[in-house]
Amino acid sequence: MVLILLCIFLIPLLSSFLIIDLNPLNNEENNQIIIREITTPRVAWYNNSEAPIFIDSIGAQNWIWARTQPWCIKGDGSWSDPYVVENVTIDAGGPNDCIEIRNSQNVYFKIKNCTLFNGTIGSQAGIYLYNTSKGFLIENSCSFNYYGINLEGSYNNTIQGNIAYNNTLYGIRLDRISATSFYSYNNTLMNNICYFNTIGITVLGGIETIISGNKCYNNSNMGIWLQSNSFRSKILGNECYNNKNSGIYISTNSINTTVQRNNCSFNVEGIALSFTNLVALNGNNCSLNYIGIKIEASKNNTIKGNIASNNINTGILLIEDSGVYSHNNILLGNDCSYNGEMGISLIESDNTYISGNDCYHNKNGIYLLQDSLDNKILRNNCSFNEEGIYVTLDSHNTQVIGNNCSYNTKNGMTATNGNYFTIINNIMSHNGETLPSYSGLYLQSSNNVTISGNIFNNNIYAGMQIGGNNNNLTKNTCNYNFNGILVSGNNNNLSVNTCNNNTEIGITINGAGNYVTFNILIDNIECTVDTGNDTTIHNNTCANRDSSPGEPPTPPNGNGTPSISGFDIYILIGAISIIFTILLKKRYRRIL
Repeated sequence: MVLILLCIFLIPLLSSFLIIDLNPLNNEENNQIIIREITTPRVAWYNNSEAPIFIDSIGAQNWIWARTQPWCIKGDGSWSDPYVVENVTIDAGGPNDCIEIRNSQNVYFKIKNCTLFNGTIGSQAGIYLYNTSKGFLIENSCSFNYYGINLEGSYNNTIQGNIAYNNTLYGIRLDRISATSFYSYNNTLMNNICYFNTIGITVLGGIETIISGNKCYNNSNMGIWLQSNSFRSKILGNECYNNKNSGIYISTNSINTTVQRNNCSFNVEGIALSFTNLVALNGNNCSLNYIGIKIEASKNNTIKGNIASNNINTGILLIEDSGVYSHNNILLGNDCSYNGEMGISLIESDNTYISGNDCYHNKNGIYLLQDSLDNKILRNNCSFNEEGIYVTLDSHNTQVIGNNCSYNTKNGMTATNGNYFTIINNIMSHNGETLPSYSGLYLQSSNNVTISGNIFNNNIYAGMQIGGNNNNLTKNTCNYNFNGILVSGNNNNLSVNTCNNNTEIGITINGAGNYVTFNILIDNIECTVDTGNDTTIHNNTCANRDSSPGEPPTPPNGNGTPSISGFDIYILIGAISIIFTILLKKRYRRIL
């Protein structure tokens, strides 16, 4: 009986020990559940009806105080566990910033997923950081404030994924502290959306700012504006469209800036530089604007590999402002096609290097105007325009080398009122739609020009029309035009050119003291026509298309030595042979 009672008592007790020993995982799960219950963050505080949030690390309302407030839900200020203000909605009520943080430099904090609005009186913001670093402003909505997000003298902050819209002035603003040299520096603005502001994003006096992947559209002035001595910034991969002025605007000595892979369309100007230097514009899409890229009174900038096509006016425009020229800029490998006026245009801009650009299907492929001096136009495609290259109004010392200016409806190249051009190794063929005036090269009132090694074939009127003095035309090919070369002016030198198979005349001269020597003039109606004075024509190879031999005549008042044409040589040899045969026969008869 005793044994039975002991069994009844001990079996349940032993069973409980066996269950504990055999099921350790159940205990671990229970412990985890308990831990989770202890560490679950407090529920975020929505619709904050109290005063807007103010934190000052050197005052009583510092982060230690903030951690006791219901809107600061977690954190100890370390990198791995920053202070967090999340899911808060604040109506600033007009005269306040919704969230203001000052002098916070030694702790990490995050403001996330907050709705912040109505900071409208004065210069209030949805979020305002003053002399503050290590902040993360993530996925907030800032609307109907004066500024959406405003940083002054703040550094090492990340502004990511926010929406800033319908703010009076700026969606996001970075600035230095007023009247000091405390700049905002090393901040990152990434994947934000800024619309229906005056300006989407602006940096005034910022250093090493990264602006990447943002969308800035439908702003009443500019999408992104970098200004006032902002240095070493990077503007990368943003979309800036449908803004009333510029998609991206860089001004006032914002030097050493990189602007790359941005999409700037449907603006007045896709990207504009004004009074700034050492900016690199690489691989941007600046199409479907009024002007694709505008460089104003700026120097030492590089514009490379951009698409500036289908703009209403000009693909790339370089221009002066207030007497300050755009100077020493490089335009390399850009697509400037299908624009309403010019592919590339320079107005009072000098020392520009323009190379490898596609400038076709515009009114003018490349256009230089108004004292644009010492520019180099090299290896560009300027075909299928009205004018391939147009240089005018005292744009002296221009070098035009290795370009293709063909199939234009007017001239391959037009140059007027300029001196000391160098035009070498270009192809200017198949230009002009209708007679009488369009040519491969049209030069008017231009002096001391070197034209060498070019191909001017199959143009509707002339290979070259040259109006000016002291020009040197050598080693050019002018075949299958209506006329080969037309020269009107004095003291021009035409030598070693080839003008064959033209419909009318190989070379036509009107002027005084011109030299036409060592040219090849075959299969034209006439080799040369000279209506000028004191023209020297000698040592040319000439064979007209008609059955009679053609000889370039000695000018009526000239000192030229007529050359012997190919047909004249045959006749002379034949005559000598006949005379020699007759003499031999007479001598043979005497011997008999």
